[in-house]
Amino acid sequence: MSKTFKLQLIDDSSFNISLGKVRFDSLGIPEDLPDGVKFKLRTKDSYKILKLTNNKVELEFTREKFFEPDGLFKIEIVLTVGYKLKPSKNKEKEKIIKEDLKNKYFKLFSPAATRASILVSALTDVDWKKPVVDPPYPLFENDGN
Repeated sequence: MSKTFKLQLIDDSSFNISLGKVRFDSLGIPEDLPDGVKFKLRTKDSYKILKLTNNKVELEFTREKFFEPDGLFKIEIVLTVGYKLKPSKNKEKEKIIKEDLKNKYFKLFSPAATRASILVSALTDVDWKKPVVDPPYPLFENDGN
């Protein structure tokens, strides 16, 4: 992620965000779990471009929380984030938007990641009494996908 990179097409001055899906599966402890195996809590964030028009882009952000090996619980949260686009006559909008996302994913997906973090905490507080506190920022491998 470049600190000097300026967004070319995405206008980050405002955004719209909506909740698409929340799923909490209580899995318990597997009966065939060998002695001494410890659960590791994992987080996987991903995104994709849902819709691209001349004046806006809609992005889908997904946060998954799960354990390795499978057990205890599995959470999936899907949010949609919409941004206006700056006026442009460039024919390669999708390519430029992908470059914007690659270079400024942290800023562009932080609003969705913050909300996902709050939801994870609320969901895990019900059964666990001590909520899982997720980072309020995106955790993409290889700077996005």
